[in-house]
Amino acid sequence: MHLPEEEPGHRHLSHLYGLCPGSAVDPLTDDTLLAPARRALDRRLEHGGGTGWSLAWVAALAARLGDPREALRVPR
Repeated sequence: MHLPEEEPGHRHLSHLYGLCPGSAVDPLTDDTLLAPARRALDRRLEHGGGTGWSLAWVAALAARLGDPREALRVPR
């Protein structure tokens, strides 16, 4: 079942904690959750998510997903 997001561009990324800073999602040993995590991050960014302090988290998540371009694209 897919429920609509209340705020697709909300700046909080706590639902991706398992990827970073947590280690429940390890891109080096298990890629099962990488595609859903990437989709979740992309959806946030497509809808304007990522402001202030959360931009550092966006960069860290992108780096953890192995996407250096996205990590460097985050505005400074």
